[in-house]
Amino acid sequence: MYRDRIELKCERPIYEMTTMVPSRNRTSASQVYLLIALLCGIAGAVDALAYLQLGKLFVANLTGNTVLFAYHAAEHHWILAAERLALIVGFFSGVVTDRLLRRWIESDRLLMRPSMASLAIECSVLCVLAFLSVRGYLRMTLLITLAWTMGLQNDAFQKIGPVSLNTTFLTGDIEKLGSILASPPAYGSKERQRREKIIAFATTWIAYGSGAVIGAVGGHAFGTRALLIPAAMTAIVFAIQWRITE
Repeated sequence: MYRDRIELKCERPIYEMTTMVPSRNRTSASQVYLLIALLCGIAGAVDALAYLQLGKLFVANLTGNTVLFAYHAAEHHWILAAERLALIVGFFSGVVTDRLLRRWIESDRLLMRPSMASLAIECSVLCVLAFLSVRGYLRMTLLITLAWTMGLQNDAFQKIGPVSLNTTFLTGDIEKLGSILASPPAYGSKERQRREKIIAFATTWIAYGSGAVIGAVGGHAFGTRALLIPAAMTAIVFAIQWRITE
């Protein structure tokens, strides 16, 4: 009995230390929702700006671009088909770039998070594109580069906290939202996690639409200079990530 008391006295401080002192790298639920809202807002704004200012083409909607590529190819509209295919390749290249960047950072053990490096690149690219002309072949270059940044972002944030999702297109997120809503209620911590996922996936749709509105209004007022709006949102995400990991 005396030995048991000694063990309990020794174990209690250890338990308190492990449960009462949270990890600085742990993302809270409010931070998860904020990051999702900002990232999806960025994609919505960029997509709307590209559509309205650069020739009615989406830079993150790969399903639609694939359908239009096939349609234009079947109609022998080769230039239009090539534009859609170029955007798909651009997005794909962004995903590959993020993976290679992550491998390089992890293999060289650089003191930075891969997602923060991708954010810095995305913010810089958006700032540069905001001041470029959209005439002639440069218009298509801008579109491909925007598609590349969307692929970069989507791969960098495949998981935010406990939630796995896409931040630049909504099809999979809406499917997951419907699946979770249709699932029976759970109990305790599992029900809390279920509700958090419902909020997270609902946030993707609301934030993407809100970002599109911001992009559309900004585009009508400032043209491609409105790309500075998603660039500023990207900088905010970078600051939040920096604070989480410091």
